[in-house]
Amino acid sequence: MTSVLHRIALALAALLFLTAEAAAQAPGARPGGPGGPQRGARPEAASPDAPPAAARAAIPWVDVHTHLVGGGQRLGAQDYDAAAAAIIKAMDEANVRASFVMPTPQPAGGAGNYDQDAFLSAIKPYRGRLFAMGGGGSIGPMILAQPDAGEVDDARRERFVTMAKAILDAGAIGFGEMTVTHLSHLEQHSYHRARPDHPLFLLLADIAAQRDVPIDLHMDPVIEPGPAPAHMKSSRNPATLVPNLAQFEVLLAHNRAARIVWAHAGWDQTEHWTADLARRLLAAHANLYMSLKVQPRSPLRNQALGRDGQIAPEWKQLMVDFPDRFVMGTDRFYAGENAAGGTAAGAVFAERTPSLTVGARILLNQLPPDLARKVAISNVEKIYKVKID
Repeated sequence: MTSVLHRIALALAALLFLTAEAAAQAPGARPGGPGGPQRGARPEAASPDAPPAAARAAIPWVDVHTHLVGGGQRLGAQDYDAAAAAIIKAMDEANVRASFVMPTPQPAGGAGNYDQDAFLSAIKPYRGRLFAMGGGGSIGPMILAQPDAGEVDDARRERFVTMAKAILDAGAIGFGEMTVTHLSHLEQHSYHRARPDHPLFLLLADIAAQRDVPIDLHMDPVIEPGPAPAHMKSSRNPATLVPNLAQFEVLLAHNRAARIVWAHAGWDQTEHWTADLARRLLAAHANLYMSLKVQPRSPLRNQALGRDGQIAPEWKQLMVDFPDRFVMGTDRFYAGENAAGGTAAGAVFAERTPSLTVGARILLNQLPPDLARKVAISNVEKIYKVKID
């Protein structure tokens, strides 16, 4: 009976995938990413992740990596209330039980840096469904200001510790989105880099271990020096990327009690993040976890979901072999109506990323039921120390 139900779930997933693909390829389909809406349209109106009732009734899940986009141009004037309402609506449509909201990683000295305090009041009415992560707009830029520092003076360390603890005291359930190597996708989108074994990253690992919270880390992996991939057109990316894997392993080994969630697994932008690389690191570091980001119909290599809508066998086997180490994190952006159609990177991504929720549903529906339940919710509760109702 279980196998029959599983085949039915796969059929529904395939139907949903093909429906979204057909809509994207139909005459007059809107540009802006795979299946994405036209610039200026309301994202929820054109979102491909409004599944039929049968698919909506499938396994509930948690999205551990999302962003809110405000509607104003000045810091403090953004309409995060509308963005929070937008994410709740999308969650209800996709059977998402809870979402973790976090600031995008902000560059050092960038204009308009923000952190979880910007949207805490907006998510407060949705207690139990929306949770905050913090640090990407405050302590993250402190690291990026001296990306290759071998040591940090006492005053800077003390300030960093004070800020990090204040983030958790304000209600954040972990640190994120922190960044090591972050490639630029658009001219409006920032590039930044810091050593994974930076003294402040090592200090953050100690704080996270002490407070029993995870670190969400964005690191586009770079194995050897070389240019950014050809599909990365932004002039903000450097001519030569700096390797980061050896230093990343130093961070992982520094404090084994620090849980590090490597964001965007299964979505390889550098053509270095293979399932084999993930397997080696997961086997070597028991405190490493990965959140899966799945892009339907992606033309890039090493993706967890093939263009045919089927999960790549090597990624599926990886999840089977490490069933407690994966969660879903779409990296989807949610904007209120006032932000729709904007030219800032966040507004553009809000219109391009609804298909990532579709991808998550497709992937979950193809996992064995027990594994799907772990990736969907059980692992989240253990890694982030939260109870999902």
